[in-house]
Amino acid sequence: MFNAVKYATVQVGAVFVIGFAIVCITGCERKETIIDVETPGGELEVERSVDTGEVDVEINKK
Repeated sequence: MFNAVKYATVQVGAVFVIGFAIVCITGCERKETIIDVETPGGELEVERSVDTGEVDVEINKK
């Protein structure tokens, strides 16, 4: 009985460690919103990447 519980705990721990490693490797994209304008005719959003300085402009017409 004790070996089964110990084995299950090791399996759950291994899955947790692998999941945590995947999250750490992929990271998240850090962006800051420079401007966000919403009008009846559409939307304009400008974001800048904190890490690379790359600027993204998104325009949605309604």
